[in-house]
Amino acid sequence: MAVLTAGVVNALVPGAAPAQAAEDSVAVRAWIDAYVAAWDTHDASVLADFFTDDAYFAMGNQPAARGRQAIQDAWRGYFANQEPERRLTLDVRTIRFVAPDVAVVNVGTTTGGRDGEGRELRARRFRG
Repeated sequence: MAVLTAGVVNALVPGAAPAQAAEDSVAVRAWIDAYVAAWDTHDASVLADFFTDDAYFAMGNQPAARGRQAIQDAWRGYFANQEPERRLTLDVRTIRFVAPDVAVVNVGTTTGGRDGEGRELRARRFRG
């Protein structure tokens, strides 16, 4: 199942059976949990495995990356400038199925945690 994070969604595709939609939402949330766990490793190659070879990825004010290798390189550069203890939290706001195997997910993003000496890292928050 392809999952896109974006800023605009609020309903299931008309005609989707409620039981199937609920099951699919569980699958999307499991995918998100796995993505967060991968992000928390700060391993760009592990995180890049969540993207297709032809994926397009844009994050904040960074240049967009096209393709898995470019996305891996972007994450490698990003993590090189982050505290190794920094962790990701995604607050799922909405899940919308735009096709049977494609979901658009609106999330709020927070990174933070504690450094190696136990000091709280400044939280960084982003809206979807």
